[in-house]
Formats: sequence, C-alpha cells, structure tokens
Amino acid sequence: MNKSSVFFLAVALAIGPFAGCKKSNSSDSYTPSMTASINDSSFSAIGPSLAYSSRATASGFNLLYLYGEEAIGDLIQITLINNTGPGNFTFGSTNASAYYYPEGIANPYSQAVSGSINLTSTSPYITGTFTFITTTGLKVTNGSFSVLAPQ
Repeated sequence: MNKSSVFFLAVALAIGPFAGCKKSNSSDSYTPSMTASINDSSFSAIGPSLAYSSRATASGFNLLYLYGEEAIGDLIQITLINNTGPGNFTFGSTNASAYYYPEGIANPYSQAVSGSINLTSTSPYITGTFTFITTTGLKVTNGSFSVLAPQ
C-alpha cells in the first residue's frame, strides 16, 4: 500500500463510527411557518426566520412566543400566556399581545389595539390564525402559524 492509500484508509476508519444511520424522526422534516397579509402585502417567515418558544403545563402551556421575521426585516411578534387549549383570544387582553416592527426591531413598533388569535391545535403542533389592527392603523390579516408543540 502506498502512503495515500494508508491515509484514506485511516480517515475512513476514523470517520466510520460517526457516519452511521440516523433514526427517522417526524420532526426532522417539519418546518415552522408564519404567514400573513400586512396592508394587503404578503408576509412570510418560514423555518429559521421564525423563532418560537413555549413552556408546557399539565393543562396546556403557560407561554407561547412567536417571532417571525421576513428577509426584508419586517417582523410580527405574538405572545399568548396562560393557555389551557384551543380557543379564541383577544389581543390587548391580559393573556394575548401582538406587535408589528417595520424593517427590524430597532425601528418603532406598532402594537395591536384590536384583533385576535385563534388557537386551533396544541398537539403535536401548535397551530392557529390571527388578525389585528395596530396603533398606526396597519392591518395584519389572514395570519396563520404552525410550530412544534413542547414535548
């Protein structure tokens, strides 16, 4: 065997144990998403551009935080607390809030003054729809989201 053959054999033997088959997981192919219309313009935050957090409790979850950002920097933030399952929640109440940030979080934001979030499922995915009007009159309509539920 020449030196290059020995080198490639050594590399193959070193990598071999780490290159085994991966067990399939249904969440591996799942992509979280948030879409909406903002004053009739399309908004879409999919995969890495959608951050979310949730904490499970025995009766549902006590926090759902969605933070969707488009490539141009516009973002929608939705927070829902003390949830006990699917239902409709009004923005501006003690348990639901929504914000729109034009071109990034450093810019002035608009808070929802009316509208709601309709939570349609909490397991295995947290899904729902939303619509709201902000303090500046901006209309966020036809909103929907889907994220993995806490395990």
